[in-house]
Amino acid sequence: MFKQLWFSGALLLCAPTAMAEQSNWYLGMQMGFAQTDVSANDFNAAISDVGINVATTDVDKEDVAAEIFGGYRFNPYVALELGYIDLGDRSVSLEGEVGVNQLNDFLSSVATIYPVSGDGITASVNFSWPINDQFSLDARIGMIDWSGKFSSYNGQALSGSAESDGSDPWYGLRANYHFDKHWRFFAAYSEYQLAEQDNTMWSAGASYGF
Repeated sequence: MFKQLWFSGALLLCAPTAMAEQSNWYLGMQMGFAQTDVSANDFNAAISDVGINVATTDVDKEDVAAEIFGGYRFNPYVALELGYIDLGDRSVSLEGEVGVNQLNDFLSSVATIYPVSGDGITASVNFSWPINDQFSLDARIGMIDWSGKFSSYNGQALSGSAESDGSDPWYGLRANYHFDKHWRFFAAYSEYQLAEQDNTMWSAGASYGF
């Protein structure tokens, strides 16, 4: 009788601890560099198609990118994640002359090839492979709901602007180091398809589980 009562009491004392250990909510952030897969040759080809005598002198297609996110791990293998990401700015320098009657054609041709970037909400399913107690790998696939703005300047004067947005797929890989039961540090590779342009992000970050 005494042994039965003691055993039942032990179960009651242990239950809250077990539940706390199963709490799989987490928050995190990452920072790195994002790059759009567009070249000066792509620009020159698009502009020459409309017969405008302008040459591309510089394409700055890389910038600092950052994301904050939160998620829930259902088990060691599957998690859902929601975040906000900013893929940074892009810029292109062009040299030449554009007539007033050619301006609309020029802006239209540039808009089709301009290196797309933006910011927006990400959602993903993460599939994890625990290597051991300290290391794991994540395969991530999801969608990004993004928006961005394209502006054209003649010197310092704004000559035109346009906005773009969309909902597009993305995928990525993440290598995790489990510092303890709360903290994870990671390195990540992500590929975002914005308006059919590839945006590649290399980053490092951390997450905290609670």
